[in-house]
Amino acid sequence: MNSRIISLIALLSFPCFALATNVDEWVYKEVTGSLKSSPGCVAKEKAIEKVKKKPDSYKGYSRFQKYSRILCEEEGYGWALDSVVDEGEVVCEECGGDYAGKYRCHVKDVVLRCKQVVR
Repeated sequence: MNSRIISLIALLSFPCFALATNVDEWVYKEVTGSLKSSPGCVAKEKAIEKVKKKPDSYKGYSRFQKYSRILCEEEGYGWALDSVVDEGEVVCEECGGDYAGKYRCHVKDVVLRCKQVVR
């Protein structure tokens, strides 16, 4: 009885595996844009460190990586980040009011290589 159930499940799931294809054709597009600025107002060095690109071996949270991925996804359904062509430049603006002497930074003119599966 158990072998019949197992063989029935195997036969029913086989068509699902047969329809899966190997994805090896991509469409690439270069996207230029600015990334979102850092939250809050902090010392200039700390604000720059928050928005700069981290090394590829970095395992923690990377604001640059997150918003680069989002910039590619804004191209439409199925677009994903492939690589960073140009890291852009960090631009800092001084906060006013009670936060005088503190800064908020963002990265502008980032060039990304985005990819999508050929349809």
